[in-house]
Amino acid sequence: MKNIKIAIIDNGVNESLLKSPLEHKILVSNEGECFFDNDNMEQVSFMHGTICAMIIEKYFPESILSSVKVLNENGKGLLSKLHPAMEWCLQHQIQIINLSLGSTYFEDKEPIQKLINQYAMQGLLVIAANSNSEYVSYPASLSNVIGVATDSKKYNRFTYKGNLGINVLAPVKQELMIREEKIIIQQSNSYAAPYITALIGRICTNISSVNIHEVIKNLQPIAKNYGIFFLPQYYEPDWIHTALVKTSKIKSRAKYYFNTVEGMTGEKMHLIDTVIIDDLSQIKEGNFYNKNIVYLGNEIVKQPITDRFFWSSQNKMKYILDSRNDEEVTELNIPTILCEWDGYMDEMFFLSELKRNFYQDNYHVYTVSFHVESVLYGLEYIPEEALKREYESALDYFFYRQTYCKQNVALLLGLSPDIMPHSERLQEKADLRVIFEKQEYNYQVSFFCEDINTEQILLQEVGFESIQIIFQKIKEILRGNINE
Repeated sequence: MKNIKIAIIDNGVNESLLKSPLEHKILVSNEGECFFDNDNMEQVSFMHGTICAMIIEKYFPESILSSVKVLNENGKGLLSKLHPAMEWCLQHQIQIINLSLGSTYFEDKEPIQKLINQYAMQGLLVIAANSNSEYVSYPASLSNVIGVATDSKKYNRFTYKGNLGINVLAPVKQELMIREEKIIIQQSNSYAAPYITALIGRICTNISSVNIHEVIKNLQPIAKNYGIFFLPQYYEPDWIHTALVKTSKIKSRAKYYFNTVEGMTGEKMHLIDTVIIDDLSQIKEGNFYNKNIVYLGNEIVKQPITDRFFWSSQNKMKYILDSRNDEEVTELNIPTILCEWDGYMDEMFFLSELKRNFYQDNYHVYTVSFHVESVLYGLEYIPEEALKREYESALDYFFYRQTYCKQNVALLLGLSPDIMPHSERLQEKADLRVIFEKQEYNYQVSFFCEDINTEQILLQEVGFESIQIIFQKIKEILRGNINE
C-alpha cells in the first residue's frame, strides 16, 4: 500500500482540529509566490477548507494532507493563484487535489481548462465541487476533472443526462466531531467533493497509476456501497493539452484550442495526450491505444478502442438523443442567429472570430457548427443528423437546457451550403439571419430580421475587421428589436 498525498486548495486549514498534522501549509500571494502559511486559523470563522480536510481525514485517515491557501477568510480569491498552487502541488509530489471551489463565469473557462489539462497530463488528479447553483461551473464540468455535486432532488434534476458535466453525486449528510461536539455539516457541493476525494484516495493506494480513467474504473463497482451515484457521461473533447493531428480535414485560419506536435516518432509519444484521426486504421498503425482519441471520421465505432478518453460524432448524437425529456420544452428566451453562406467560407475561422467578438463585449454566445472538426476549435458541434424531423424535440430540449446551464445570451449557428437543405426549420425559427452571397470580387451580406431585409453591406473579404463589422451590425439589430 502506497502513501497518497492530497492537497486541499482552499481558504486554509486549522491544523489543530485534525487528528494528524499537515505535511505542508502554504499560502499563495497575490503575486503568485508560495510561502509558509502562518496565519492564525483559530480566528477564521469560515471553516471551509478545514471542514474539507476533516471530511477527507474521517474517511481516509491514512492520507497525507497539505493545505494550499488561495482564498481569503470569506472564501474569495483570484483565479491567477490557481496556476502557482497547482505547480506547487506538482513540485511537491501531490497526487490528488481537492478543489471545493470554482467559477460559473464563462470567461474563466478557457484559462481554467488550459491549467487543468496541463497538470492532468503531468499526473495530477483533480476532484472539484460543482457550484451550488444550477449552472455549469469550472473546473467541475471539465472532462479531465472528477466533478461532484450533492445527491439531492435539485441536482438529480439538473445534472440528469449530463447537463452540468459532472461525474458523481455524493451523500448530503456529513457528521463531524469538532472539539468533542457533534456537528451536522450543511448540504453543500463543497463538502460532497472531499467525501469523494477520500474514497478516491483509498482506491489509489492499491492501483498502479493515479489517473482519472483508472480511478473511475475502480470507483464505479463500489459506488453503491458508499452512497455514490454515477451520472451518464457525455464527454466533450475538451481535455486536450497536446495532440498529434492526423486528419485530411482542411486546416482553418483559426487556431486549435490546444498545442500540436509534428512528425511524431515512438520515443516522443510522451509529448502528447491525444491523437486526432479520421481513419480508424491509424490507431493500429501508430500504436495509439494508450492515448486519448478524437475520431473525426464517419465509421460507427461499436466497441472501445482505447482505455482513455474517446470521442466521435456518435458520442454527440447520443448526448442529444438522451437529452429528450418528458417535461414540456419552452421556447428559447434568447435570440437565435443564423449565419448562412452560398459558397466556400472558412467556417471555423468565421465562427471563432465572431464568438470572440461577442466574448470581448461580455456576451456568452452558444456557437454551433455542423462540421465535426469544430470540436478542435472550442466550438459547439451538432451532427447534421440531429436536424432530421424525428429528432426535433431532442434538439430543442438540448439547446434549451445547454443554453440555460451555460448561461448563454444567444444561440449562434453557422450554415454552410451542404447543411442548408436540412435547415428549413432553423431558418423559420431564427430571430436574425445573416446571409453571405459570394459575388465576383466581394461578399454581399444581408441581414434579415423576421424575414425583413433590414440592411445590406459589401465586404471584400471575410477577415478580422469585416467580422467585427458584422458583429456590430448584429448587435445593433438585436438591440433595436429588444428596445421595440
